[in-house]
Amino acid sequence: MNNDPLIPSAVFHELFPPDTVFSPRTSWENLEVIVSEPFRVDTLTGNTFIVMGEMPILCHCCVATPPALRFFAECGLSLPTQIETYETEQESISLALEAAGRGNRIAFLYPPPGELRESPDLLIPVPLYNWLNDKANLEALVAPVYLPRYELFAPDELSGIGGFMPESGVFIKGCRAGASGGGKDVRFCADHRLRSSMATDLIASRPGGLTAIRVEEAVPLRNCWCLSLAISGSRLRYLGGAMQLFGEPGQQCGSRVDSSDPPPPAVVDLALTIAGRARELGFLGVAGFDIGVTGEGRPYIFDLNFRVAASTVLVLLHESATQRIGGSVSQSWGIMVPGPLRDILDRLAPFARRGCFVPFRLCEATAASGGLCVVNGMLVSDSVAGIERVEAELSAVF
Repeated sequence: MNNDPLIPSAVFHELFPPDTVFSPRTSWENLEVIVSEPFRVDTLTGNTFIVMGEMPILCHCCVATPPALRFFAECGLSLPTQIETYETEQESISLALEAAGRGNRIAFLYPPPGELRESPDLLIPVPLYNWLNDKANLEALVAPVYLPRYELFAPDELSGIGGFMPESGVFIKGCRAGASGGGKDVRFCADHRLRSSMATDLIASRPGGLTAIRVEEAVPLRNCWCLSLAISGSRLRYLGGAMQLFGEPGQQCGSRVDSSDPPPPAVVDLALTIAGRARELGFLGVAGFDIGVTGEGRPYIFDLNFRVAASTVLVLLHESATQRIGGSVSQSWGIMVPGPLRDILDRLAPFARRGCFVPFRLCEATAASGGLCVVNGMLVSDSVAGIERVEAELSAVF
């Protein structure tokens, strides 16, 4: 096993205020707009496991099993120094409330469940979180020059939706008070005659309601990144940017960090400016901003995610993981396969020994997951072609 230490460029106890506990368990009501499987309310609690440092984490027991902890350590990764596990939603709420009772503030990934949602000890209030993450409010944080041309429509009044830039392809985006992700609220529409029906279908798929339908110009881009930032009372910190990989327009399928193609400095400065505005409104924590550039280098902002992004752990470990094997490219990778986890780790061990696979999240199979294990990590190589070769090797194993 390649167990040379992997040192993140930052860990969470450095990025969040002191005396803050991370409680990432949410409710299915919050998560169903982002993923399709209810059991992920528990597996997502392992998303940031290996970058916590000394910040306490409250996570489901399936993400902190002895085989997982042993494999992380064998790969050179540092474990959280303070781990508390739960089995049920109510146990997760009780652990968080107990932490608050000891004088801690509670940070979350998505709004917490039950009575914890109303706790005065949350690091940021849920209404502020929901407002910041609503795409209908982008212009309150971003200068119009950095936004694609767009128009907002009330969900119950879509007349005129085909008249906005009728000769152009557009993205139809569902705006909601709260987080979104993975493109589940995004539809690409090339024909203006189909916009109304596509928007209606999107509205029908969101029984919790939408604040608006955002019809946005499909800007041709050279590249698009998610920039991760840490926002504290004393400092705005750029953590790194990951290129977004798309299987279809607007539908992200992964992330890649290429040391030869980082976000331009002007894009980083733009992200830090927006982070400063959010801090003035009361946000503290880690955020991820989706920013693209055209072939001429003009930046456009498409989404602001005021939560830890899917690519945050990737950017925090990229430098250390690539330097360990003399590489320059890292890319997200994941599988859901039947357990038990120890058998999957046996198959992954040769890749970990070479340093071309680094685990992020190792979830044991449960009854709720239907016997499936969830494994996520990063592939590391000296080129995109090298990444593709490792992907092919893994496909042959799984």
